[in-house]
Amino acid sequence: MTLLIQEEELTLSACDLVAINPFEAFAVTALTEDTHTIVLRIPVEILQNAESSYRLSNISCRLLADESEQGCEMKRLFAELFWHDAKNEAGAEIVIQSLLYQLLYCLMKNFSQKRDIPFSPGSKAFDRVKRATKYLREHFREKLTLQSVAETIDVTPGHLSRTFKECMSVSFSEYLTQLRLQEVVREFRQESTKSITEIAFDVGFGNINSFYVAFHKAFHMTPSAFRSAGWREKQQPFLLAEMKTLLQYRDNRETKQDTEPGGKRGVYVLPVTVNAAAKGTAFPHTWQKIINVGYAGEIISANVQRQLRIMQESIGFTHLRFHGILDDDINIYNEDENGKPVLYFTYLDMILDFLDSIGLKPYLELSFIPSKLAKTLHSPFAHRAYISGVTSLEKWRYLIRGIVTHCVERYGLGNVKQWYFSFLGFNWVQCGYVPEHAMSLDEYYELYLAAYQEIKKVNPAFSVGGPATDSFTLEEDTLASIEEWLAVCAKHNCPPDFIALHCYPVVGQDMMRSNRSNGKSNTMMMSSTAFTSRSEDENYIAHHLKMLKQILRKTGLSKTRIMIDEWNSSLWQRDPISDTCFRSACIAKNIIENAADVTAMAQAFVSDYSIETYPEKEPFYGDIGIFTNNDVRKNVFYVYKLFSRLGNVKIASGDGWAAFRRDRTIQLVLYYYCGYNRILGYTVTDFAKSDRYFVFSEREDKEYSFRFHGLERGEYILRVWRINRGNGSAYDKWVQMGSPQNLTAEEIGYLDRISEPAYYKRQIQYEDQALPFTVQPHEVALVEIEPVQVLKFIP
Repeated sequence: MTLLIQEEELTLSACDLVAINPFEAFAVTALTEDTHTIVLRIPVEILQNAESSYRLSNISCRLLADESEQGCEMKRLFAELFWHDAKNEAGAEIVIQSLLYQLLYCLMKNFSQKRDIPFSPGSKAFDRVKRATKYLREHFREKLTLQSVAETIDVTPGHLSRTFKECMSVSFSEYLTQLRLQEVVREFRQESTKSITEIAFDVGFGNINSFYVAFHKAFHMTPSAFRSAGWREKQQPFLLAEMKTLLQYRDNRETKQDTEPGGKRGVYVLPVTVNAAAKGTAFPHTWQKIINVGYAGEIISANVQRQLRIMQESIGFTHLRFHGILDDDINIYNEDENGKPVLYFTYLDMILDFLDSIGLKPYLELSFIPSKLAKTLHSPFAHRAYISGVTSLEKWRYLIRGIVTHCVERYGLGNVKQWYFSFLGFNWVQCGYVPEHAMSLDEYYELYLAAYQEIKKVNPAFSVGGPATDSFTLEEDTLASIEEWLAVCAKHNCPPDFIALHCYPVVGQDMMRSNRSNGKSNTMMMSSTAFTSRSEDENYIAHHLKMLKQILRKTGLSKTRIMIDEWNSSLWQRDPISDTCFRSACIAKNIIENAADVTAMAQAFVSDYSIETYPEKEPFYGDIGIFTNNDVRKNVFYVYKLFSRLGNVKIASGDGWAAFRRDRTIQLVLYYYCGYNRILGYTVTDFAKSDRYFVFSEREDKEYSFRFHGLERGEYILRVWRINRGNGSAYDKWVQMGSPQNLTAEEIGYLDRISEPAYYKRQIQYEDQALPFTVQPHEVALVEIEPVQVLKFIP
């Protein structure tokens, strides 16, 4: 990597550190994809506060392969600054401020070059220069001259010119040019769509020739060469392996006790008052409406069937959603020797019969395209599932009509009226995940509309919805919008009975770019290093629901039901954090905050077992199932089990808590959601199997102090369940077992048994006192306060 500073050219290697003085023109070139730089920008105002005579000094710090005492101290301070900023722990601002001033002191003590000027920092002349530089920074885009700025600060042009040069080491015009060039470089780094000429004039250059001369003098290349070199400023997290060379300079004074479960942490107290007699608001159990299995073929698996039975016995859902009912492994569609469609329902019946036996109704996604009907055998998956246009629209209609008619005949009209139908997700063509030659937008619309019409022909009361697309498409530029999909539906008189949306917290542009360039969508799900970009929005679902509702209001569909047909804390099936307690707190938070705004929230997925990905040897490899492959219940299972106890009235809520009422019982849910830090949190990457919590912001324990107005005094049964790193988390128990790769049947049973939530029950006398409850980071707790029933015997 090459760094240009004024007339100086430096070749940088790993852990080199360079200080650049304010308003020195600089540029980075010869930057490869695997090169990462960390830039610490210190505002001039802070420099002046730190050292009133800073303007009397220039810093000359070029630590290239420098392991001197002063050099190592600079790198240590820099590494500590980076570490504490990235960790985003409580009180980090104070630590960072302290380290920043230590860094400035070290710079000024060891690397400053003093120079003499004829006035002191507190003088009127110095103050005028400060006013002039402030004015220039705020107005550099305008047509400025030495004369106009001098008049603004009430000095003569000659006086300003002389004192400016003496104080800043550059002339007035050189300083103004550097400000404008910095803005040009910023535009280039942000991939502005403006032309070079437009940018030059926008930042204040009077003519293009003077701009080219100034740019070449500063950067030793033309603006077009600089722009085409591909230098882009991408503020994205670093992988742990890439940080090790820098972090080796840190003082490693932290102990494992700080981050391990049960380690010492601070506590802060939150007093809360709840009106137990409040009317409250409805809290429908929409998270129990639908659950997801990946593919229809997985439902035939004994493992998945066993896990579904446990889910129904312990929690109870109404519908099961899955992909791939039309895939070749279900063998519904075939053609005879004359090309005439032939339909077989053996495997379909096996699947639907099983669901019926455990009280689940199907949410039938009509996907993907059978090979005998596909225009081209394009599969973005590792297994055979095709996304393509069809060879015959009439055969497609025959297939859909045949399936729906068979289901009515076998399961009854009243039963099928309670089912949901949808089609292949719109995101496949909307985001360009499949090439246009396989399936175009027009072909997608044609197939969706035909399926809709055939289902409604069997019975108009059947529920058909869509577009089953990614939530980020609400805000990103895609090949088509949800508004366009709705317009097509309206044009053909096919209004959706519900709107289906996937809600995974990802950055859409990176998601689309990775899928398009890779061409294998499920490769992105399987690989933990395929691409970065988790969303930093901790209220991702709430914000995207708000966007969707705005669209529905504009299109006259505000009363249409909204179903989140897939959601989770992560999209990727090899995301190490998915096994941690972060996920349980994230799921709890989003259910409590969003359940009342939708008809359904369908968690993805029941099982880690998936035909979409290859199985791993160890039981916890970052998949997003509620069960591991070998039937061990993860922490999220217990969140759903505890939440199934909640009443249907929410009486109050606040930061990390909500209060409910079930009959005469008051219930509290406490959840301590801790977001990612900036070191690794927004990437998906491989790291140690047994050390996955360091990617989260560090937080103190919370102690809630609850007082209940309207709660009668008397005797109550207090029940408390806790899901945290010590209890209710199979992953953390597996780590305590030594992270064994291969578990025996006996060990699997043992691990599942010891991974249940902590539970205690006691009788209390409530006399209007505060009730304290402490929660750890990533913890979910359920508290129930139930009045003791006094039995009266009548003789």
